[in-house]
Amino acid sequence: MSWLALLLIGIGVSDLGRSTTARPLPAGGIGAGVGVLVGLLAGLTGAGDLTAMVVGVFVVLAWSVLSPARPRAALGVLAGGVVTALLLTAWASNAGGAVGDWLDATRLPLLQHTDADRALLVVGVLLVQLTTGNTIVRLVLTMTGSTPPTTGRSLKGGRLLGPMERLVILGLGLAGQATAAGLVIAAKGLIRWPELQSFKGEEGPSIDEVTEYFLVGSFVSWLVALGSLALLAT
Repeated sequence: MSWLALLLIGIGVSDLGRSTTARPLPAGGIGAGVGVLVGLLAGLTGAGDLTAMVVGVFVVLAWSVLSPARPRAALGVLAGGVVTALLLTAWASNAGGAVGDWLDATRLPLLQHTDADRALLVVGVLLVQLTTGNTIVRLVLTMTGSTPPTTGRSLKGGRLLGPMERLVILGLGLAGQATAAGLVIAAKGLIRWPELQSFKGEEGPSIDEVTEYFLVGSFVSWLVALGSLALLAT
């Protein structure tokens, strides 16, 4: 899973960089560079590994450039990159190198007895829960036409609550607390219900538009977290 981990790290870093600048190409370059650097530090220097990293650079750059304005193409690039990395997992080298040496020497309880491949995948998955998860939600909302009008009120705090919610779901899932993760999902609907009801009879986006926006966005956000859990379970 080392190739997939590097791809997710590159995409996650590029999206974090793009959130601080309006220039997608430099952010994509930073993310791609970090992915390659981590791969080299993990001892992934075989011919196949280097080829995979080169392909990963193009995927990260394409994602960073396409995601601001071309949702279908961006999601296609992301899905294609993830699926390809999964299909070629058998040919990926085992991560080690300086990353493996550090994991062997660390005294942090959570990292003890953790191999480098899994550690890198966890890092990549955690990064995806942040800005990348929000980007995926926005792209799907744009594709489905569920984005509410720009005039009037809108739901508050989604860009902050989304990453927090995904991280909580992921953490509870990794801890084996699936029931608690389900309660987090249910609690979001209960907390948002009064705010959704407040749109009745107001100018601007209707309650139906806002509810559709909330449901589509929430389900996509949950799928990002649950899909990440599935990757860590493989």
